Amino acid sequence: MESNEGVQNELIKKISVIIITKNEEHGIQRCFDSVINELMEFKDWEIILVDSNSTDNTLQLAKNYPCKIYRIKGNNLSASLGRYVGTKYAKGEYILYLDGDMELCPGWLNDALKKLESDVNAAGIIGIRSDIVYDKDLNILKRIPNYYNIASDSIANHFGGAFLARKKIIEQVGGYDPRLPSNEEPELHSRILNAGYYILQNTKPMIVHHDIKARVTFFGKLKTLYSKRSLGHGLAFKYSFYNRNLKSYFLRMNDFLIPIFLDIISCLFIIFLIIIPFGGKENYFWLVFFFQTISLLYSIYNRSGKRYLQSKVLFVNFIIGLLYKVDLKYEVEKIL
Repeated sequence: MESNEGVQNELIKKISVIIITKNEEHGIQRCFDSVINELMEFKDWEIILVDSNSTDNTLQLAKNYPCKIYRIKGNNLSASLGRYVGTKYAKGEYILYLDGDMELCPGWLNDALKKLESDVNAAGIIGIRSDIVYDKDLNILKRIPNYYNIASDSIANHFGGAFLARKKIIEQVGGYDPRLPSNEEPELHSRILNAGYYILQNTKPMIVHHDIKARVTFFGKLKTLYSKRSLGHGLAFKYSFYNRNLKSYFLRMNDFLIPIFLDIISCLFIIFLIIIPFGGKENYFWLVFFFQTISLLYSIYNRSGKRYLQSKVLFVNFIIGLLYKVDLKYEVEKIL
């Protein structure tokens, strides 16, 4: 067993590919094949698989490929923790982060690396992600081309699980926060922006995300909705405050945070009207309607009506996340 105290540096390699997994036996071979096909163009590279204690055949399949394998065991496993651990072990000047259910598109890596090398202020680069959604029997339900609607080669306003990064800058800003159960990408992005860097995007296909949707009951959806993962928004906001990058985070997440804060103001105002005794208070309830109207109009203006609804559903979770203290305990086992 190896502790989480840190990893000694060895010979620097040009490119590290970090693949995070949890029960990805249906897609991990496709992911490896697509990555290795692209890496053949480069002299120096490594693949690091970080697994969150899978219970299927993910690790057995991964052992057939030229990679280092690390398994994490702990009380709060997450994608952010997996990427954090992978970054600690990576020796490359550049890191390509992928999930195990992704397929790297031919030709993207070489072009993206050239663009990243030519811009010293760019912390990373993304490309076009397309999704294929399957049912539990692996029948295709739908295809979603250009999931994030990237239309130009420019500075990106987001990035997701697939991300080519300059390791030096990722380490400089503190890397992925291993305490976050979700919302780790915008939280990291805000620290990158706060440090004076940015993320590039290009209009070439980067990945295909193969998304298997299992049938979930109504109560199963509720359980997922109110799991620890749902605390990510509140935790990320709190950590941004502690890290003094709150302004960057707020600008990055304003489509969600403004409706949330208008909800908080509405609730506080209702509590005030209920608790404080004075006459004619019923005449002031229209202000709650005013706050919610502003919230809705703002969401419509930003073409993010989903965020308006999300703020209502995750309101309690956001407050709990602000107050929640993460007790992160984990250990890393080198498998291969």
